[in-house]
Amino acid sequence: MRVKRKALVVGIFRDQPPEEVNSLIAKIGLDLVQLHGVEDESYMRQIKAPIIKSFTLLADSEPKAVSLKLNSSRAKYLLVDRSVQGEGDGVDSDSLLRLIPHLQKELFLAGGLTSENVVAKVKRFKPFAVDVAGGIETNGSEDIIKIKQFIQLKGQL
Repeated sequence: MRVKRKALVVGIFRDQPPEEVNSLIAKIGLDLVQLHGVEDESYMRQIKAPIIKSFTLLADSEPKAVSLKLNSSRAKYLLVDRSVQGEGDGVDSDSLLRLIPHLQKELFLAGGLTSENVVAKVKRFKPFAVDVAGGIETNGSEDIIKIKQFIQLKGQL
């Protein structure tokens, strides 16, 4: 696969049977698995690739309690996202700022990222990576102009 020379291949799943996820890991050669459902630690122990696990951070979350759970997770990476993908405000900034000092894993930032706000958010939260979906779409489809604008921001970071 030509893409393997430039990028890691990530499979994105939501509450799929672990056997199905592992089958696709083997068949496609996934480097990472990104989980967006209610997959628990027992589920994650069955997965045969490093995991990026999404979680939602509520405004009233207690950072130490949340970090204890996240730091002990089998997930290699954590992805903080808004509660309903593609809807509502992004991640609560104040809660995230309180949580970050307690995390011992690399953090992916998602939820409401666009070419207009991603530079400021990266500078503020210093995530390991960002995950964008709706912010590069127009009318529910990927927009090549928005994708290019997003990529071109790399030089501002």
